[in-house]
Amino acid sequence: MTEVVDPQQILLAALDAVEASADALKKHRRALQTLQKAEDEDLAAIDRCVQALGETIPDCTGAVDVARQGLAAHVRSRRVHIRAQLMGTLRQEAARAGVSFELVGQEPPTVSLSPLTVEIDFKAGTATLQFSRQPIVSIPATAAGILAERDKLIGEIQAAAVDSETFFDRLAAAYDFARAAAGLNDGERVDIVDMVSPLAQLAAGVSAWRGGPAEPLEPYMLAYQLHRLRRDGVLTRNGRRLDLGAATAGSTRDKRGVLFLPTSTTDGQYYRSVRFLPA
Repeated sequence: MTEVVDPQQILLAALDAVEASADALKKHRRALQTLQKAEDEDLAAIDRCVQALGETIPDCTGAVDVARQGLAAHVRSRRVHIRAQLMGTLRQEAARAGVSFELVGQEPPTVSLSPLTVEIDFKAGTATLQFSRQPIVSIPATAAGILAERDKLIGEIQAAAVDSETFFDRLAAAYDFARAAAGLNDGERVDIVDMVSPLAQLAAGVSAWRGGPAEPLEPYMLAYQLHRLRRDGVLTRNGRRLDLGAATAGSTRDKRGVLFLPTSTTDGQYYRSVRFLPA
């Protein structure tokens, strides 16, 4: 039996194909217009353009394909230029401000602006400032913004920190609390991440306890205070000695259970546990 072809259906299918092509072309036009307006450091907008330009136009001619590929290559080249420009400007501005600049990682690009590090996501156009590999805040990736945020964070961290003698006493009390809660004997190891809540409660003080549990101490603040303890040489006090237990290679796979303490801009050690022993 011969199949009857409906001319109207053929026409509708042809019109659908034309409309799809038109929609894709409009999307490409919008991407190109966005690209023309994008600032050199607007990395997220440029990445969206790359994605839009990379989509296939239905029934497009070979010439359009060639043009699209050329434009996509141009955008990729521009992103490489932006990366080099940002890193160069950041290095220059850091030197002008008297801040040490050191490239400590390639993928993702990571820069030490001592004592903080900055991890840059060029695809998202963001920079994440960290201390001791613990993220603190993410901001738009501009050289001026990164340096300004660095100075602001250092001031906030130093203002929130306590002197090493006070922190040693709080850490010892937090260890005793966590050890008792876990049913452990004096001298047994407690996971270092289990210290953040007791430390926050001790910092808040008894008068604040009736209002509910205090917010846990941020991991980067714990790392900063422990780093200062070692720097200041306050590892023994009131007849007790602090002993940090290094993490094994296997335990470092889950970064939530360990804490990294730097020894330099590029080196350091992951720790998993803490205990206090007689001095």
